[in-house]
Amino acid sequence: MNRLNVLQGIDIGNHQYDYIFEYGGWTGTFTDSSCKNFGTRYTLCMLKGDKSYRESWGTMDKKWSSNFPEQFPEQGFYQVFMETFAKRVPTESEVYGDDE
Repeated sequence: MNRLNVLQGIDIGNHQYDYIFEYGGWTGTFTDSSCKNFGTRYTLCMLKGDKSYRESWGTMDKKWSSNFPEQFPEQGFYQVFMETFAKRVPTESEVYGDDE
């Protein structure tokens, strides 16, 4: 299994963070723009060549979005992301159901 390598972590204020990382040739950004009083808000973007995945989720957003597949192209990513950031990556089928 590959290692998630955090290249940069930026405090964007009010205990909100933006991380840039690499995993198995993919470059990712994970942003936690949660507000303690109002709930959670996360965005995750992954890019490799012309392939990209993006999602946003949390209790502050009424409509979640995701195009992440059930099995990420680089094996082990979802597990390593969870171990690093303590957040589970919602997949496209979880967000939209199997009918979309």
